[in-house]
Amino acid sequence: MDLYCGFSYNAFIFVKSKINQFNGKHNTRDGKQKPSSQQLKKPKPKTIEPGGCEDLVSCPHGFYQSTLEVRNVITNFTNLKDKSLSLLKKYTGIIDNSPLRKCLPSKLKSKENLLRGPKVEKVNYSVVPVMSPQSPSVSKIDISQTFKFRSSSLSRSSSFSRSGSDVGYSEWSEASLSRKTSRSYSFDEEDMEAKPVVPDLLDYECEFFEYLAKLGVCRYDFVHCLLQVVLPNTHHPNVEQIVNKWYEYKTLDVVSGKRILFLTCGKAAQYEIERLCDNLEDVMYEHIQLQMGIKKRIAELNLTYDQYDRLETSIFEFCENRNAARNSSQLQYHMTDVLSEMGIKFNKLEKLFGPARLLVQVGPHECLMEVVNGKVDPNDEFHGALNSAKYPTEGQHLAKAHFGPVLKISKGFNRATIVKVVSKDLWKNAKEGRDKFNDNVPREIDAHRFLNEFLQPNIVRFEGVTRDAFNVYYYQERGVELFNMVEKHRESFWLHWRQILLTKEKGYFASNGSPWEQRAQAIFKGVFQAVGFMHSIGLTHRDLKLENMVCVNENGQLVGKLIDFGVTHRYGIWEKNDFQAKGMIGTYPYYSPEMFYNGREEAAVSTGLKLANYKTYDDSKNDVFTLAHALCSFMLGVTLYADIKRKDQRFVIATGARYLENPEQWTKIKGLRALTRAYGKQRNEMISNSLIDLIERLFAPEPQRPSIAECLNHPWFQENQDSDPISVPRQINRSESEIDDPITTV
Repeated sequence: MDLYCGFSYNAFIFVKSKINQFNGKHNTRDGKQKPSSQQLKKPKPKTIEPGGCEDLVSCPHGFYQSTLEVRNVITNFTNLKDKSLSLLKKYTGIIDNSPLRKCLPSKLKSKENLLRGPKVEKVNYSVVPVMSPQSPSVSKIDISQTFKFRSSSLSRSSSFSRSGSDVGYSEWSEASLSRKTSRSYSFDEEDMEAKPVVPDLLDYECEFFEYLAKLGVCRYDFVHCLLQVVLPNTHHPNVEQIVNKWYEYKTLDVVSGKRILFLTCGKAAQYEIERLCDNLEDVMYEHIQLQMGIKKRIAELNLTYDQYDRLETSIFEFCENRNAARNSSQLQYHMTDVLSEMGIKFNKLEKLFGPARLLVQVGPHECLMEVVNGKVDPNDEFHGALNSAKYPTEGQHLAKAHFGPVLKISKGFNRATIVKVVSKDLWKNAKEGRDKFNDNVPREIDAHRFLNEFLQPNIVRFEGVTRDAFNVYYYQERGVELFNMVEKHRESFWLHWRQILLTKEKGYFASNGSPWEQRAQAIFKGVFQAVGFMHSIGLTHRDLKLENMVCVNENGQLVGKLIDFGVTHRYGIWEKNDFQAKGMIGTYPYYSPEMFYNGREEAAVSTGLKLANYKTYDDSKNDVFTLAHALCSFMLGVTLYADIKRKDQRFVIATGARYLENPEQWTKIKGLRALTRAYGKQRNEMISNSLIDLIERLFAPEPQRPSIAECLNHPWFQENQDSDPISVPRQINRSESEIDDPITTV
């Protein structure tokens, strides 16, 4: 018979007896009864006694008036600590002649289903000995022995099936009114008659259940997952200890409850409450995978769980109490005393949890899983690099990067590909502090490989890594750099647009985007989508500029994509919602004033600027600011301003004087349109009012600055989506050998 797991065994006996009574059967708990096997083999003819009906679905409409009373009875019963059958008899007068169909899952539609339930795979469990009210309390219960019932499935795909049509326990349980989860279990009548009621964690009212209620987690879901998902699989030894004490003392305090939540759900129990409530089983299965990895790693390194717990706690303490971006040397200093007391070296800590460059970003759990899944290796910073002998390492020179040339590969790959050559000697100098260049090559490869798993279409494809004795070769999708596109083609677009404006009324450009603006719209929509995706999974780019954006031709359409993840940061689960960071990274003057002056209030005041927060900044909002600067530079063909200071009037005008303590004196000339006019017609008339409005919003101080999702909802990104493109000069397309321009020629 299908019932919700929170519906206790006694309540099930009571409801089944009432169903049988309602359908014309005698009470299965009263008097002598034939074995269930005989009942199934020789069913009685369908004789309906007065007051009964053939099935619950065909009940007369008037019977449903008492359904609410039935629900109230069951609610009151399940909230009582004493669930003896004698107490249930008090409610029989209310239950008589009342249909129970509305209170049970929708799968119960016929007497046949009510009697024997669906055929399901049997999962055998041992039975805990009976504990009568007079029996002395048991000091310790083996949690491997649980009440025998056959779960319809223990798989992730079928457990916790959610259906709006099923009427589950949430219909009558105040503890789970917001949860509509249906779960099915099968009981045989033989089980009902032969198996006694056993101690149930749900019977013990405790502080922990009150804590779960505050979180919004259903207690029935948690106990079910604890007993059927966590305990039968790999788990931390402390879980069994806590559960045994729970059985022994018939209560669980909040401190122990928080501990068991952490040991079964990880940091999701603290930082992903909504996901915990909606997908508790999935969260626990993910944590089981983590526990399997932990068990494997500590066995390989000959460590104990106590040692692991102490190291894990100390690393979380470091990560959660320091804003990004954290570095390896800070972690090593923080762990000095703990490692010294335990007699463990820092490199052994990296072998356990993973490379420090990733550990300081995402914390011990996520980093350890990257090691277990073979994505990083603490002993090899270029893990996964193949032998370069089988792959092309020479090609057409495109650019010079800090660690080596960037080459265009013409063969060896099915798609347009470039390779970034990284000199091992130059990288060694940077790693040892003799070169202050920001980009971290192994970190860039880690981030790009991680992003490539999601196949986001606006992030260049990661093709692979090879190496030889002298270099590392980093292969990726090829595109046209936006900086080069501006240098080569913007002037030609302006000359063509000027001829069009001569035939139009004055001010036509303000409400109509030029061909160059249409191109920017197509390209930057993809770039904004890529950045928004990165933010949604907890990453920030931190160096958005035209040199780190490319354009490719896909099916005749221009698509903007992101490249260069050398300073990209992955945020831990505890900080993905606010992206609070410290320090400066990226390219001056692209980044926001909040990044430039964080921790430097005196410097900001001395330059005449005022910020809402001098201690930290929102790294995702910094990406938005740098995107605005890149978009404006693409449109105007120049860097908008040179300094993030009051003395640079271009910065003051571009940001609307909103960073000044007294912006009133700038009321007549503030705003981006005033700045574009100062740059001349060839700049001013290439940009519409709609785009001006978008960029001005992105240049707002951090508290007012929109998110990427809000930017994409701006009218500028929605305009000209279905209109025919404006023609561009024929020679432009002929000169673009890297891409086939989809914009129509004259």
